[in-house]
Amino acid sequence: MILNLTTNIPKPYQPTKRFRNLVTNHVLWVLLCLFAGCATHVPVPDAYQALDAGQHAMAYRIAKQVYHAPNSSIGSADRHLAAYAAGLAAYRLKQYTTAQRYLESATGSSNRHLSGDAYATIGLIHHQLGRLHRASNAFIAASKRLSGENRAKSYYFAAVVENKLGSTAKAMTYLTLSKSLTRDHALKQRINLEQNQTGFTVQAGAFR
Repeated sequence: MILNLTTNIPKPYQPTKRFRNLVTNHVLWVLLCLFAGCATHVPVPDAYQALDAGQHAMAYRIAKQVYHAPNSSIGSADRHLAAYAAGLAAYRLKQYTTAQRYLESATGSSNRHLSGDAYATIGLIHHQLGRLHRASNAFIAASKRLSGENRAKSYYFAAVVENKLGSTAKAMTYLTLSKSLTRDHALKQRINLEQNQTGFTVQAGAFR
């Protein structure tokens, strides 16, 4: 039986509050560097400001420039931030191949929120291009790095994809995992309706 999932895969995840704080702290770090005379003056925050303003082409240009800066002038953390910004900007510009390349670089970040958001957006790209198996794998990779509601959404989107693939058991497993994590009443209601329509529930942890 195919689950009656009508949810469309949404727009890219919004960066988590904690991730936004990371960028804000990075702005402060850049300002301190300007006063202290650090060797690097990385405009990563400018790229995020451009993204927030909907100036995706500008964000891409800035982030790309930072990403390709010499190793002597940029650290790995800044390069991963720039990779994510470039990837997200390229996604919004519908340049999916370019977006995936930068986002895959961002998945190497030690910051789990950044790498998780990168995997989630890669999942959206694969889904957009009809690569459903890869989309599911990317959403599950995101779920292993994200927390709270974004983790719950990762499992839910994986369920949507697995349902499209006809993998009802996997879809039910991911629905159960999503339900156990979310506090979003609307999402819980949707999951309850979809589980009841199938007549069975796969226990959390039954599929890895």
